[in-house]
Amino acid sequence: MHLPANRRFLALALLAVLTPLALASPAAETKPMSVLDYYLAMPRKYLKYAVGDSPQARQAALYVHDVENGYLQAREPDGEFYSAVALYRRPDASDLIAVENRQCESGGCTEEFYLLTHTEGEWADVTGKMLPALSDEEVSGVLGQRLKPREGFRPRLLHRLSGGGASIDVSEYWSGVTLGELQWLGGEFKFMPFVSDSAHASRNVLASVSNAEGDRLEIISIEPELSNRLPLKGRLQVKVAYQLRSAETCRIWARPVVLEERLPDEFTHGSMLYLRGTGVLTTWFGFDNQAHLQQLKVQMVDEKKKSLLTLNYNLDARWEGALPCPTFRVECFQNDASPNAPLVCMTYPSGVLPGQKFDYKWDLSAGTITSGQGTRRIILNTDGLDPQDLTATLEVNGGSGKCASKNSYTIPLGKR
Repeated sequence: MHLPANRRFLALALLAVLTPLALASPAAETKPMSVLDYYLAMPRKYLKYAVGDSPQARQAALYVHDVENGYLQAREPDGEFYSAVALYRRPDASDLIAVENRQCESGGCTEEFYLLTHTEGEWADVTGKMLPALSDEEVSGVLGQRLKPREGFRPRLLHRLSGGGASIDVSEYWSGVTLGELQWLGGEFKFMPFVSDSAHASRNVLASVSNAEGDRLEIISIEPELSNRLPLKGRLQVKVAYQLRSAETCRIWARPVVLEERLPDEFTHGSMLYLRGTGVLTTWFGFDNQAHLQQLKVQMVDEKKKSLLTLNYNLDARWEGALPCPTFRVECFQNDASPNAPLVCMTYPSGVLPGQKFDYKWDLSAGTITSGQGTRRIILNTDGLDPQDLTATLEVNGGSGKCASKNSYTIPLGKR
């Protein structure tokens, strides 16, 4: 069939226009990268606890695998060391990738937090540009509504990722108080202070207790999920909502109820003074030794330590693993608040089995030991010493001799 010249020209023109579109259509249908794709491709410097760089090693390290909601968590096998990755979609179809690296031991938590972009195979750290800066004054302003801080208190922020690509929880480390959340709105994060009363109707409550004076305690979440076993030094995080009406301030703890004959080595988050009103906080505890826990106790006491509320909650949690040798942490401090109080040095053991005996030998770089040599606690005499750094060294031997330990602590001396 032969087309007239004018129709042949029109057909060729249409073909010239449509051919590039047809060639481009497969690219337009390219599937967006998932949070798993980003996790597997991410440089190791951003993933502190993802173990390795190969896809097999990265997959094996996954502890939480929720690609549908844009959240992954990789953990190292011992302790609470994890890297979490969350995905936030922008209105222009590009992505922001958030990374939370967290290391928690009995002494505290450290955090590395990144906001990243990935364009044409190149990674860029945009944390400084995308993460809203909260000054100490702003944080203290939010905390001041719920907390009576100690003198010299300096707030420390923690960011916790979750699935769904909607927000990032922001809390203050020392108090556990939830400050608010970074909400993902229109392609940027905006800080929204937490208002407990407005969230009360929608939150999940695992257990609660109240009294006639209007005080109330609620357990609103426990992490990690209790179907998972915790490694030694792993923390059980307990999120608590509270209402205080019967006193000006209170303290709140979540503590394990150990039902076994032996007493495993426990570490527990301390409590600050929370003000009259409502709030949400996260407290925690864990074990440095194997333990099987069937109950936890959340307590609210007033400033004079008078009990206001106690909430018992049944659970099944196991800390599993093995410590080949106990550890011994050394600290030195004044015996009380008096400026002339003697110095005391103590060791805090972890991983000690029932009935295990140890020999303690202390050595000082200056001063003398008044009492306690051969025990876990010594009292020092530093009278007449010039200002200097004093180092107390402890050598521990016990059992078969395979677990010898040597640790020290240095403390500055003022004029006494």
